[in-house]
Amino acid sequence: MTKRTDSTGDWLICDTARNPSNPLGEYLMVDSTSAGTSGYVLYDILSNGFKLRITTDPNINTSTIIYMAFADKPFGNTNGTAR
Repeated sequence: MTKRTDSTGDWLICDTARNPSNPLGEYLMVDSTSAGTSGYVLYDILSNGFKLRITTDPNINTSTIIYMAFADKPFGNTNGTAR
């Protein structure tokens, strides 16, 4: 989930259920009544997080964003315990 902080913009959510492989471009706008949107390449999912891609989407084409991210398997296994 990302949102630009230096101007107005939407809260965007990308996920690996809707986008199973890189690059991710489909997203939901949390503060909008419209359906999911695509057309911009926004993120790459990495093994330890995500990377913003260069884009013309005004919601993330900025130098300052806030984000929230959740890991599917944060420690590399299914039960979440450290090895």
